[in-house]
Amino acid sequence: FTMSAESNQLEESLEEEEEHNTSITDKKQGRSCFGCFCDMRRAVIILSALGILVAIVSVVINYFLLFEPARDEVLDNDSDAKQQLDDLFAISMVVAGLSVVGFSLSIIGGVKFNQVLVIVNTIYMPIGFAVNQVFLFLAASDIEGFDYGSSNMIGPLIGIVMAVFVHVSFVKEIRDGIMSEKNYEREKQSCCCV
Repeated sequence: FTMSAESNQLEESLEEEEEHNTSITDKKQGRSCFGCFCDMRRAVIILSALGILVAIVSVVINYFLLFEPARDEVLDNDSDAKQQLDDLFAISMVVAGLSVVGFSLSIIGGVKFNQVLVIVNTIYMPIGFAVNQVFLFLAASDIEGFDYGSSNMIGPLIGIVMAVFVHVSFVKEIRDGIMSEKNYEREKQSCCCV
């Protein structure tokens, strides 16, 4: 009888331990985007979609608010300045196009839990931002009427830092085994639409 009682106690103890371990692993382990908004996968997808929108809109805004007004102020006989403006606009379109590709890769990477696709854009974002800023500042110093200063880069810089943080956090969660297709149900979080 004591052997049976000890066996029952051992079984109950194992069951309690298993229930305890299950409740620990059923709790969300990953980060929430900025503490409360959503899980990192969803954040990568949302910020990447916004990145695509911003890249497209920035080309239009840069054209109408920076390039056209500067072109109008450049003297008609200053073909070098006009050529420089045309080159700058072409560079800004290439950077925006590459940004659209990079953010598209991040969306696919987020949907498929593919860290390589997300890493590609994580590396590209600061590089694309730096290239764009360098060319805009060079144009501002070389072309009269082209108005671009450090205050113009604060918003984009904040956006890039936030996006890089979210992308790095998502990749880290994939590498740590926290975020995967198998356990996404546990990690899923949204402030508005789960």
